[in-house]
Amino acid sequence: MKGQFQHVFTFIMLIIIAGVVLLLGYKFIFDIGDRVCEVEALEFKNQLAKDLKSYSSYGSFHLPELSVPCEAIAICFADADLYGDETEGIYAGTATFTHTNPVIQQEVRAPSTPPSNVFIITADDNVQPLQLFSEKIDVLGEVLCVNATSGRFHLGFEGKGRTVTITDES
Repeated sequence: MKGQFQHVFTFIMLIIIAGVVLLLGYKFIFDIGDRVCEVEALEFKNQLAKDLKSYSSYGSFHLPELSVPCEAIAICFADADLYGDETEGIYAGTATFTHTNPVIQQEVRAPSTPPSNVFIITADDNVQPLQLFSEKIDVLGEVLCVNATSGRFHLGFEGKGRTVTITDES
């Protein structure tokens, strides 16, 4: 009788250990997927910031094709003139600023720390500030949204000297 109880106990312990290993493995695999998306978003942000600095020469025109970070379907740019500088507070024109997306509207009216004038829209219509603010961003109108095509954002960067006018080239 004692031997049978020992086998049952061993079997139960093996099941518990296997369950813990499977649970930890599952968590590890999905954490890696999240980290890949975080790295892609950081690389995208760094490349965009570099392009904005590089392409501001007056009269230059560039067509960078930026790879789309995880789950992004669109990118939106808010004109830097909507924001005031740190000493002035919010630009006076934002009192009348309205946008169909409340996240973009809130970020323009009351910028977070750090402020952002670039936003990623995901497949589930979630709008995420990219935590990138560039006073070089100039768009025709107040906000420009560009949809991703074939895994890339097709943008036009026209250098104006102090700013870069961004256009949709898709």
